[in-house]
Amino acid sequence: MQGHLVVNFPLKTTVWGRIAHERSCLYNEECYMMPYATYHPSSDAVTPNRLLEGLGIPRDPLGAHLWIVAGVAPGIIHRLAELMSADIGLICRLAGISRHTVARKLRIGAPLSISQGARVYGVVQALNAALSLNKNDTAKALSWLNRPAWGLGGVAPATLLNTPMGVQAVVNLVGRIQHGVCN
Repeated sequence: MQGHLVVNFPLKTTVWGRIAHERSCLYNEECYMMPYATYHPSSDAVTPNRLLEGLGIPRDPLGAHLWIVAGVAPGIIHRLAELMSADIGLICRLAGISRHTVARKLRIGAPLSISQGARVYGVVQALNAALSLNKNDTAKALSWLNRPAWGLGGVAPATLLNTPMGVQAVVNLVGRIQHGVCN
């Protein structure tokens, strides 16, 4: 499976794990399962890194790190807004970057700071996941990000995108929804 990192280890604490464990033990099979925490968007998803490719962002973590550290051009926010058919202000809010900051950096030709570039990268990851969940419908994906999510404790996914762990929580939620694992 290209694009998947599968790490198997015994799990017997979750309800879904217990059911799978009991079923596999009935057949004297090895009782190993993959927890939902190892979900990674694959190349066979509905939107395989559509935004990353459209924006010229490397797909691998090291490449993305180097891209961020090298300095992200502020124009990426405009390109992202265009790809998502969204307002630039919305993308700025999702990334936690002032619209005036983006305009100033564009005017003087300065790149985004490393933390701003990392937040933009996180927003792109979350938007990719939301697009995958909503079959490439940008309006539905943006709407989904702004509605409270039961799997996130009633918080709207968009409010979590200003930290890497918040982005990971949103991407993991999408993976759980797509795989029917809700807890």
